[in-house]
Amino acid sequence: MFSTKQGTSALFYSSLLFSVGMPLAQAGDTANIKVTATVVNRTCTPGWTGTQDVGLGTIDAATMPAHGTPAASKEFTLSLTGCSSDVSKIKVTASGTPDSADATDFANSLDSAAGGATGVGVFIKGGPSQDTTMHPDKSGSVEYPVSNGAVDMKFKAQLEKDSDTGTVTTGEVNVPVTLNIEYE
Repeated sequence: MFSTKQGTSALFYSSLLFSVGMPLAQAGDTANIKVTATVVNRTCTPGWTGTQDVGLGTIDAATMPAHGTPAASKEFTLSLTGCSSDVSKIKVTASGTPDSADATDFANSLDSAAGGATGVGVFIKGGPSQDTTMHPDKSGSVEYPVSNGAVDMKFKAQLEKDSDTGTVTTGEVNVPVTLNIEYE
C-alpha cells in the first residue's frame, strides 16, 4: 500500500502523463451542405447504360441526295421495363446543338479543322412509326404507350445535306443528341 505522499505523487505523475500525451483541442472549420432529391412513383428501368452509338456507315459526299432526302438512315430502339402501374405513356423530346444552315437538324460537333464533315446534319425521327421529326430545341415531342409495364421506343437517325445550296465536304460526323424522357 502507498503512503499518502507516494499516492499523491503517483496520481500527479499519471495525470501529468495524460495531459502531456493529449493534443490540445484546436478550432475547426465548418462545412455547409445541401442534400436534394426528387421522389417519384412513376419510374421505369432503362434497358441501356451510357451513350448509345448509332452508326450510319460510310456515305459518298459526291452522291448525297438533295436536302430533305436522307443519305443514310438507321433505326434504333430504347427499351424501358419495370414501369410502375401509374405510368401509361412515355413522352420524349430531343435536345442538342442546331445546325447553322438548318436549325431543325442536329449539328456535327466536329468542324472541318477537327476533321469533321461539313454541309450535313442529322435528323431524329421518333414515335411508334418514326414519322415525327424531333428538333434540337425540344419541339417535336413523341409519345409511346406503356403496356404491361414495358415499352420499346423506336427512333430513326438520318444523315442529310443541311441545305440545297451548301457544299458537302468529307470528314467524320459526330452528333450528340440528348433524348429527354418523361413518365406520364
